[in-house]
Amino acid sequence: MPLSTSAPGQRYSAQVPKNYYVSGTLTEAGGINQKIVDKEVRADTYKSLRVVLEEERKDMANLYYKKVIQELTSKEETKAFGESFAKTYGGRIEEWAFPYRIGAGINTNMYLEAFFNVLKTAYLERRSNKRIDKLIATLLCVARDKVFQRITKLTEAKKYIQGFKHQQASSKESSA
Repeated sequence: MPLSTSAPGQRYSAQVPKNYYVSGTLTEAGGINQKIVDKEVRADTYKSLRVVLEEERKDMANLYYKKVIQELTSKEETKAFGESFAKTYGGRIEEWAFPYRIGAGINTNMYLEAFFNVLKTAYLERRSNKRIDKLIATLLCVARDKVFQRITKLTEAKKYIQGFKHQQASSKESSA
């Protein structure tokens, strides 16, 4: 009997691992840099997709995704990217959005390794550190930058969500 079955009384049950996209490659593979020329529009598009990616509830992630794709395909400057992104990743939101990854057994060492790489390259400039006082000062700089980055991310997400709710309310009023 194959290991993939889970009949009563069987001792082992193998699960097929689910494939997930690395979140950083979503926009790169979609061609955001080639298909959106204006840097501000590109930045807004990237932020909108990050809001969808990082939303914690599945229903809201799906709703935000539909709204973002609708906005991207309605504007001439983002239409090519929006269509490409929807074609490539549209039917597979469960493979890249964060709420679908809960309980997936993704190892948090990936985050630690990514952080360590940033620490080595951006802050320590790939030099070996021999003094503890410099290391502590560097870690304090990292902590300060991470707090600032988190505050910025929360503020931008809040602005996007408020704009989204305002657009929904105005569309309901116009249809009524």
